[in-house]
Amino acid sequence: MWSVVVVAISGSLVLACPAAHAAAEVRVQAGSFVYTMRPDGMTAESWVNRAAGTRLSLGHGSELEVETGDSPESPTRVVLEPDGAPEVARDGGMVVVRLRSADGLLAAAVTYVADAEWPVMRKSVTLSNVGKAPIRLLSVVLGRYAVGNAQLEGGERGFPLYIDQRYFLSLAHPAGFAHAEGREMVLRQYPGATPPSRSPR
Repeated sequence: MWSVVVVAISGSLVLACPAAHAAAEVRVQAGSFVYTMRPDGMTAESWVNRAAGTRLSLGHGSELEVETGDSPESPTRVVLEPDGAPEVARDGGMVVVRLRSADGLLAAAVTYVADAEWPVMRKSVTLSNVGKAPIRLLSVVLGRYAVGNAQLEGGERGFPLYIDQRYFLSLAHPAGFAHAEGREMVLRQYPGATPPSRSPR
């Protein structure tokens, strides 16, 4: 098992999933701030600042990308598919989306949690090897969002990436980067880890 944490968005957050099926939208609401993603394809839709009357499209950006392999020179992109409906906490303060690779060898749990004290949403990802053979994680992207002409400032390892002075992203891991790649905001981490198998031999 391997985990990493992403910290994002300002505002006192409440999570809600309006329908209990895999295609439902998941909305993260923080007073005037609203973050929307779709767990069916694990894509991000938008951030909205209702107080300022602004909307930042995230271009159906990817919420999770994983590459595995024996060498960084020959990575294999893992195809992840929904594994059941989103799990929503009774108080709406947490949503968990579970995924499984098309070959059934890798499982992922993506968790969105509203901080009880601070105006922050925390997104964590846990990857588990559920096959019998070792799997080496080469690269994990915990968010890839096209932002058009939005102004991007800061970023790189250990520093937040600010968007239009209204939103921010940060990756809480020493081997992680929150930075711009062209006109995309990317949260990228290079674990180089080999999660032990959880499958009985």
